[in-house]
Amino acid sequence: MFRSVTSGALALALVSIFGANANLAAQVTSVHHGQVWGSVRTEDRSTNNIFDKRVTVLVRHYDPDKLGAIVAESKLKHGHYIADLGTAPAGKYVVQVNPGGGGYGPGQTIVDYPGPDGNVHQSFTLVLGSPAVPAKE
Repeated sequence: MFRSVTSGALALALVSIFGANANLAAQVTSVHHGQVWGSVRTEDRSTNNIFDKRVTVLVRHYDPDKLGAIVAESKLKHGHYIADLGTAPAGKYVVQVNPGGGGYGPGQTIVDYPGPDGNVHQSFTLVLGSPAVPAKE
């Protein structure tokens, strides 16, 4: 009987822990409504603040024929960015990262933005002498 009580208590504790983590994940995602967000790291997975003052992320309207208008802009803070698109409609957008020099190349990718009630998580890896690599974590 002691085992079943202990097993039951352990199961209840695990459900509580995992349930709390699931709720936390839902809260974190809901915080980003109407945003494109992510991290910018170097190849060795560093998010050192050395890049914070130079790296910018732009979100532009997607246009296959020309450079689209800028919808949002963000600077890095502790290796992460949040670009607020406000009430921009759902559709395709170009996310561009500009490392601001240092031998790292800029990069871009196209994302499908679900609209103001959703968000897009888009990260980049900076590579010396090459374009930045878009990567979802």
